[in-house]
Amino acid sequence: MDDTELRRRLEVLRTQMEDGKVHFASHLAEDIKASLGAVRYGQDGELDLTTVNGRVRSLAMAVTVMKDREEIKNIQSLREVQIAYFDSIRNNFGEIFDQMVKSGQNPHSWSFVLSRNSENVDYLYPIISKFIESIVDFWQNGIPIVTYHLQDLQVVKGIFGGDLFPSYTKNIASTCGLYLDTIILTDPFMNSRDLFLRWKRDESVRYFIKHAMNLLTYYDLAVADVDIPIVAVVPFE
Repeated sequence: MDDTELRRRLEVLRTQMEDGKVHFASHLAEDIKASLGAVRYGQDGELDLTTVNGRVRSLAMAVTVMKDREEIKNIQSLREVQIAYFDSIRNNFGEIFDQMVKSGQNPHSWSFVLSRNSENVDYLYPIISKFIESIVDFWQNGIPIVTYHLQDLQVVKGIFGGDLFPSYTKNIASTCGLYLDTIILTDPFMNSRDLFLRWKRDESVRYFIKHAMNLLTYYDLAVADVDIPIVAVVPFE
């Protein structure tokens, strides 16, 4: 860590303490007070970092991490990120999804039928790489926001794993919702981004459509305006 970052952390510690946002356990207070009292300014008016011991450095780091987390969470709410994500999926696949529902199909059968049409494959396959690139760009900014919101959410949470996405045969929220407050699903497009390059063209298109159809079945649950989110999507980490 360079001196600039250490000085930033120490300034954050100072302001957070002045605002009454930092409290110490009684058995630690005296040692921390002594460590803080030993910090001195140099002749240049800057903090003399040689007078900042390990206890103060650790405290400054912890306080800064928590403050930075709160600032990142304040950029957007969890629901706002989910709405932006699901709207991007719906804007690209909404018409296909509506056709699937109208025809009484499911994501598996519908994606299979569409991917067996050579015109659909010729049209959709070149789009996949650009779409995945846009999803990756979206999550570069969205991952920290969603992750911190979910980590700090004091409810019973469950994370789906073991496959690219839950089975199309049954909405996982309907089977696990009695036992979990919030179900976290990993983004199937991010899970498959390397596989799209390895699959055959028609197989890539099939999963491209299937992922979108599966996701959109969770749209209403993910964007519901409720205090405790029912479903949330985030890339696997």
